[in-house]
Amino acid sequence: MVNRSPNALPVCLILLFVTSGAVAQDDEPRPPPVRLTVHPAAEPAPALKYRLLPEVRELTPGNAAVLYYRAFSPEWLTHLRPEVAKRLHEHAEHPDKMPLKEFRWVLTYKALREIDRAARRQFCDWELTERAREDAIGMPMPDIQGFREFARVLMLRTRLEIEDGAHDRVAYSLQTNFSLARHVGDAPTLIHALVGVTFARQAVGEVREWVQRPDAPNLYWALSNLPRPLIDMRKPLQGERLFLDSLWPEARDMLAADRPTPLSSAQVEKLVARLRGISWGNNRVDDRVDFAVHLAKVYPQARQTLLAHGWKAEDIDALPVIQTWFLAGTLTYDRIYDDLLKWTALPYAQALPAINETLRRLEREWADHRRAGGGSLAYLLLPAAGKVHTAPALLQREIDALRCVEALRLYAAAHDGKLPAELKDITEVPIPADPMTGKAFEYRLAGDTATLSAPAVMGRSLDPANPIKYEITLKK
Repeated sequence: MVNRSPNALPVCLILLFVTSGAVAQDDEPRPPPVRLTVHPAAEPAPALKYRLLPEVRELTPGNAAVLYYRAFSPEWLTHLRPEVAKRLHEHAEHPDKMPLKEFRWVLTYKALREIDRAARRQFCDWELTERAREDAIGMPMPDIQGFREFARVLMLRTRLEIEDGAHDRVAYSLQTNFSLARHVGDAPTLIHALVGVTFARQAVGEVREWVQRPDAPNLYWALSNLPRPLIDMRKPLQGERLFLDSLWPEARDMLAADRPTPLSSAQVEKLVARLRGISWGNNRVDDRVDFAVHLAKVYPQARQTLLAHGWKAEDIDALPVIQTWFLAGTLTYDRIYDDLLKWTALPYAQALPAINETLRRLEREWADHRRAGGGSLAYLLLPAAGKVHTAPALLQREIDALRCVEALRLYAAAHDGKLPAELKDITEVPIPADPMTGKAFEYRLAGDTATLSAPAVMGRSLDPANPIKYEITLKK
């Protein structure tokens, strides 16, 4: 395991805490079903009257990041005042014990108006790529928690507008919610992407509340027209490669050459300085003797890796040991990275078996490497890709499950307020499959109540979205 002290963790280690939670086991208690009470609702006219993302015609020139950060102006941050933050926390813990009307001030909150404007800019560039290249695992992210707090207040505003039956305002706030999620996720770190997924899942939760209003519009087409994937993981995943670049930016250029150029003593010292604070179990770069012993153990395998790369033995033997070790580690890192990343471009149901098999193979490889006394930066990536692929797929599952709910409302509006006996009876609109399995959602009708469900994803924490189980009661 690799760590940097004292305060920075590698992004893919943080990822484990963000994405895994408790591992779902067969004997772990399942969360209770989500009970939805809905009414028949035909397609609105026009069909996309209530969109969930702003249209191009609504976007204004400029960089959204400027306005998002402007929202942090201290005189606007009412929600961070201790007495207000305390009440917000109490509401989050016990929403049933605290009336929403206490928070009606959020309807005219200036900070949120700035977030609204930011969500409708033509692009969002956080200018973090160079920072990630420089700082990599040590890059500070103090704004992430700030955006979490903004998202919480934004959800409160949305809920108040739902309670008021202000459909146009609800749609506007949800557009801001989903835009914020996409903008936060559009950064070169996995943490940003996963926070974006969290914000989007919260927004889907508000959509679920909205469609239960007696006069709620049907949102089948609004949900169907959200981008797939809603949070694009390509930039965050590619940003992970910057980790090794921050330690030795020229390493990959050297690997592309026909033969390596030995580092000077000054360059070696510079590389050691960049590695300082990194550890492999009990081996620390800070302890030069221990690190030298460690390099001696792994050198034969590193040398073999560079020979397989196509370099001549005499050229490799002319390199400092630490250079051989780092170049071999970079080759291994890139191989592992691509072995995992290539599958994330495919639908989850297709990719998961291959990702799991790749992870098992890499775990065996890493175990063999450890038994030989080795340690490498390369294997930091091992657990990340499978979990990263799961997060946006779970989000898409929630969206598609709601599309099924809205399809049921469409069917009921055209069939005297009755639910279909089977999902395949719905011909008004296409019924989405569960993106986690590639198979149809499970559906069962009993009287006026239908159950829509999808199985738990093992290796993920259990919550109301994993597994999905909606008990849908139709009221006429």
